[in-house]
Amino acid sequence: GISGVSLGGRLALEAGFLHPETFGMVEGLQPALTGAVDAVARLAHQAARTSAQNIRVVSSENDPGLENARALSTALRAAHVTHELTVTRGTHGYEFNRGAGAVEMLLHADRILRGVQ
Repeated sequence: GISGVSLGGRLALEAGFLHPETFGMVEGLQPALTGAVDAVARLAHQAARTSAQNIRVVSSENDPGLENARALSTALRAAHVTHELTVTRGTHGYEFNRGAGAVEMLLHADRILRGVQ
């Protein structure tokens, strides 16, 4: 699996979708998607043609990128790409990403990679 936070979240999504044969789980925590929603959605759609990935996008109520995360989810739904969008409480910053966001991301990755849904 591959996960990342903020700009790393966007890169994790892109790398994961470019290499679906390698990454069965792809997760972006508050991914920085400004100007990239359509491109990332296209990559996800292409990856979905060859592989069933567990895709998750996590944002928070006060994340400036929340609308882009929602736009990506809408684009993925329109392309019939199975994914999960989770919106939690919190802001976009180190406090969230080092705390609740990181814990949430790690617990999810652990469940998926161990095969526990």
